[in-house]
Amino acid sequence: MVKVLVADAKEGSIELYRNILKSAGYTVLAASTSTEATHLASFEKPDAIILNELDGINEDHALAKGLRRIIEEGTGKNPLIIRVGTTKSTMIDDDWYYPYDLELQKPIKPSWLLHCLSRLTSPQVPVNHPLPLNGP
Repeated sequence: MVKVLVADAKEGSIELYRNILKSAGYTVLAASTSTEATHLASFEKPDAIILNELDGINEDHALAKGLRRIIEEGTGKNPLIIRVGTTKSTMIDDDWYYPYDLELQKPIKPSWLLHCLSRLTSPQVPVNHPLPLNGP
């Protein structure tokens, strides 16, 4: 079963994601702070992370890089990281390392989020396969 870490500062959003993802058979881990997200990533090693504007664009960028590193070092696998936000982020790092596999802009249809997760966690689809920001 695919484990998805949802990191969002708003409890209502976490519950919404939890209901959507659980109904589709995903195991859901939830964090409302970057510290909680880091802790869960260290111990649970999720397959995918949904980062929903937790601390701001710059902080979320650094958090995503850190979460990816924790999971890669602990398991050797590369987690899927989806950033959800109202604006698209930019490359802001000196090393030009862009930590997201996909960015989705709000509002997102639940069916589109599930479609993206299923396509991107499927071994038959390359991670860099292009998907539109807001669905079809």
